[in-house]
This record gives sequence, C-alpha cells and structure tokens, in this order.
Amino acid sequence: MINLRAIVGFCKYNKFKIIFRSAQEAGRNGFESSHLSRNLNKYGLYSQKGYDFRFASKQEVISCNENYSSYKDVEKNRLSYLKGFKRVSGCSRYLINKNGDIYSLKTDKFVKQHKGRNGYLHLSIVNDYGVSCNFDVHRLVAQAFVPNHSDLPQVNHIDEDKTNNRDTNLEWCTAADNINYGTRNARVSEKVSKTLSKPVISVSSSGLMRYFKSSKEASDKLNVYQSRISDVICGRLEQTCGYRFLPLTEAVQLPVKGE
Repeated sequence: MINLRAIVGFCKYNKFKIIFRSAQEAGRNGFESSHLSRNLNKYGLYSQKGYDFRFASKQEVISCNENYSSYKDVEKNRLSYLKGFKRVSGCSRYLINKNGDIYSLKTDKFVKQHKGRNGYLHLSIVNDYGVSCNFDVHRLVAQAFVPNHSDLPQVNHIDEDKTNNRDTNLEWCTAADNINYGTRNARVSEKVSKTLSKPVISVSSSGLMRYFKSSKEASDKLNVYQSRISDVICGRLEQTCGYRFLPLTEAVQLPVKGE
C-alpha cells in the first residue's frame, strides 16, 4: 500500500534528498512536525531548517523501498556541507567558512547578508552574551582565517571588490595602507572632479536663479566655500550664505522669480 502522507525534502545547500513516512516522523528526527504538517496540508510546500519539503510522489515512495531517512542521515549531510567551517569568535552559535558564508547552529540555516551604503557586506548575529550585533563579513573572515601576526587594525580587499570576502582576497593592514591602497585615491579624485565640474544653479533668498558651469565657478563668483556648495547639493545642508544650490537637472523644474 502506497503511503500518501510521506514527505520528501531537498537540502537547499547541496540538494541532498530525505524522505519520511510522515511529518510526525520528521519531527522525531529533528524537524518541527506541527509546522510541517500544518503548512504542507495548507500549501503543499514548506521550507524548514535548510530543506524544501513537499508530499512525496508515488514513485518516490516506491523507490525508497522502505529505506526512510533518519536523524543520522540529516546530521551526516549537515556535516558534509559544513566541512571547513569554524565557530565565529565571540558568537559560538554561528559558523563561518573561507568564502564568508555564515551558518546558524540554532536555526540550521545560513544567515542572510546585506550590502551596506559603504559597499561592504554585513549581517546581524547574536553574541555569547545574548546581544544582537552588526558585523562586517570581511572582518569575521579575516579574524577566522587570515593570520594577523603584527596585530594590524584593518582589513583590505586585495582585488578592491568589497563583496569578495574569500580569505585569499583579504589582508590585514594599517589605516594608512588601507586608504592609499590600489586605485582608491584615483577613483575618489575622479568622482569628486566629476561632481564639482557639473553645472549648478544657485537660488537666492528672493528666488533669483543663476546658472554656473560648475560649483567652482559658483564659489568664485558668489564668494561661497566650494565644500559648502557640495554639502547643499548632497543634502547635508539646506542652504549656505543665503543660497540654495541644485544640480541643473533638478533646478529646471523650479519657477523663476524676479529680483
């Protein structure tokens, strides 16, 4: 007789297949049976602890030949895809590998990472004191896998790709070395140069608008610090010396008032 309540799960990390007689049996082997049963009956699909579950097909039940999975199978598979991981220092409920993947032992899932405004990948995990903390992934990788014999304070990406957190792409360095490394200064200089050379419009307190070829020209003619003009354009200041400044693309939308 075919078991219509058997369920099958596929590991998200290596497609390893497990099959149980029922959600209750899965519960006896490390999964949460009530969540499995409720969601499979309602939706037909459910993800839990790194596995995507569904009801097994007739053919899958026949092919398993009564050799259903057990906790040993699940644990053996988990150890296979966690080979090479180390515990995160100060956050022992998490493991990390040389690629920067971080795994939660509590949820049996990899922790989702986010790209910050500075371009680095970061995440929030709970330390051994129960406090949730934010970490840059590249520092966690360096602390676990890159020797720091000189006790240097910062971590540099050798290929200048801030998302490439593999251990072979990281090195410990001083703050000065990090700032002056590679093409960073040239890229920053080029970005600043492009920003300062773009046309801007000044708007006086009376509403008078004036066109300038660049923020430098506006600075010279209005006797306003160029850095303050940049601060207004970027939104760090509302106005300076009685003027608002806008890039030309935004300024053309404003009505012109008389002097």
